[in-house]
Amino acid sequence: MTKKRNLLFFIGFVLLPALAGCQSQGQKAKEQNQDVYIISDTIEEVSSKQEQQEENSGEELPLLQQEEEELSQPQKVIVENPSWEYFCKEGEVQPFSQTFALEQVEKEKNQIIDTEQWFEDKQLQQPTISSSQEGYSWYLEGDNYYDLYLLHLVNQTTGEETILDFSNYRYGEHYIEEDYDFISQRITHVKIENNLLYVATSHNTYSESSPETAYITAIELSDFSIRWKTRPLVCNSYSFEIVGDSIICGYGFTAEDDYLYILDKNTGMVTERIPIDSMAEYIMEKEGYLYVRTYDTNYCYKIVEK
Repeated sequence: MTKKRNLLFFIGFVLLPALAGCQSQGQKAKEQNQDVYIISDTIEEVSSKQEQQEENSGEELPLLQQEEEELSQPQKVIVENPSWEYFCKEGEVQPFSQTFALEQVEKEKNQIIDTEQWFEDKQLQQPTISSSQEGYSWYLEGDNYYDLYLLHLVNQTTGEETILDFSNYRYGEHYIEEDYDFISQRITHVKIENNLLYVATSHNTYSESSPETAYITAIELSDFSIRWKTRPLVCNSYSFEIVGDSIICGYGFTAEDDYLYILDKNTGMVTERIPIDSMAEYIMEKEGYLYVRTYDTNYCYKIVEK
């Protein structure tokens, strides 16, 4: 201990002139910054303070900070599947009068593999698995591209993130056992309008393998309850459009009938179906026209008010 104090005295002897011999300045430094140790501290005291700081750095976060971090974690919601048939929370569905008709103005064969060229020629934006609309952004997640069943939804105003889990929509009650590996349903398209979330789900094989597929479901953003769900075999297109009080989507597959379907946006009921030559892939509205890309044919319809 004597050697340590002698060493400390020597250090103090050397440094004090540099401090202009003013003890009050050293004290002032300590008052301004508690991490500055004045020369009267012993080596043992300095070491003790350093050890205490290291111990404090390993302590648990304050309760308030823990709560803030917990609140920042995404909320996960298992989305209810109300039925494999048609469902509407309103109960009895009121009659619906469609306010427009689709008048075909163009029909031409495509090259099947020229999808990107079609989007470029028509100056349309190809849908992706992430997008934003009406103050929300979202992206899809799953085991692979053909099994996207988690919808990450972010409120852009509050920053709150919710993960909507569509596990209950993936496998129907009836299916061919040998085709089980092909019938997992995924989210194919998402839209938001007036605090309603519209989500399309379907598998990518024949309906005979599992007929409970190809739905659009309307979900309340306020509490994530189901407002309505279409009947099956209505929408396996990669996109759908909202036009006025209607939704336009498409269903079809190899060796199955192919149609455009028009739905009542408020109930999900089918109000009209229009035959097409092959399965509808993309359905896009632009400036009063509806552009439909099917497997081997391109259509253009004029939206005519009734």
